[in-house]
Amino acid sequence: MQHLCIPQDIKSMENQTSRTRMQTVCLPLFGATICFVTMRFFDRATLFAVREMPEATKDVFMHLSYWTEPSKALTAMAMAVVLTALSSSVSGFPRPTLLKLFVLSLVSCVFVLCFVLLAKTSIGRERPLPSSGFDPFVFAPFSGSEAFESFPSAQAAIAAAICYCFMLRYPSCRPLALVLMVSVGLSRVVIERHWISDVVAGWLVGWLGAAVICALAQNRCAKQKLHR
Repeated sequence: MQHLCIPQDIKSMENQTSRTRMQTVCLPLFGATICFVTMRFFDRATLFAVREMPEATKDVFMHLSYWTEPSKALTAMAMAVVLTALSSSVSGFPRPTLLKLFVLSLVSCVFVLCFVLLAKTSIGRERPLPSSGFDPFVFAPFSGSEAFESFPSAQAAIAAAICYCFMLRYPSCRPLALVLMVSVGLSRVVIERHWISDVVAGWLVGWLGAAVICALAQNRCAKQKLHR
């Protein structure tokens, strides 16, 4: 019976690897196209539109942006990993699925954040600033200035990575996860820290990064089962 299951497991691993490779190739190309179109036609229009929002709405997005900063998100994920592991050890009721979810989320966040920080420095896109007339096509690669670290949005990337991991584990929560992901991204536009194309790029980077990490984890688990 065990030998009959092995080919099916191998086929499943190969299919998962093939899908991941396709995502790795196609999604960046698709994302680059979407980001350019957004940059060209929607950046300024979106920025000026959100500036007309009521102050009460802006305050809500400002608080959302503050509480979902990368440092706070990473700290929350790390604490979730530690607390889940401790509670499982103390109570005697292990929660491997929940622990795995938090670990994957944390690893995905760190992975995409490293990529985003490298991209921010090397691309050097200016944030929405009145001094440049809110021009979305001002770049200064490797300037070392925080004002030229707009693309892509780290906060949007981390939100997308966490969203992907939770949606993979809890498919029924997809609508809520997507709403939170979009809200976090839009909060960066509302407080005028990012262009909408920065946020779109962050979503794509976070989604793809989490997909790669989760696929690698699944392949590793499948290989371990085959060798048992």
